[in-house]
Amino acid sequence: MGDNWLFEMKFDGYRAQGAISGSEVVVYTRNGHDWTRQFKVILPPLQALTNGSALIDGEIVAIDSQGRTSFSLLKTGIAAGRPLKFYAFDLLELNGDDLTGRPLLERKERLAILLGERDPDDSLQTAMAEPLLETGEN
Repeated sequence: MGDNWLFEMKFDGYRAQGAISGSEVVVYTRNGHDWTRQFKVILPPLQALTNGSALIDGEIVAIDSQGRTSFSLLKTGIAAGRPLKFYAFDLLELNGDDLTGRPLLERKERLAILLGERDPDDSLQTAMAEPLLETGEN
């Protein structure tokens, strides 16, 4: 398999990108639709993240009582204004610098620095990636 693999948690939610320019934030779906109004509950921590610009890729989810992501809860939660979380897993742009040509691990490190330590109750979280280690076992 090689050693250039990462393991990431699969979230059951909506893939989205948060486009930040100062305190202005626009949330786009993976199809490019502006869903800022639908996801307004995740805006405050994104608005406070930087005075510059950033484009963050991630997944918007609702968490059930068991601590798992739930797509059906997300769909009803959007309309009801339920608490949602944005799990960020990639930093595509920072202060006008296109990072998409940079190695994934570098982008993840820069994302972790940008997001800093997050309270577990915060609606903005870092989706942690772990290296997939080859053990020789099948």
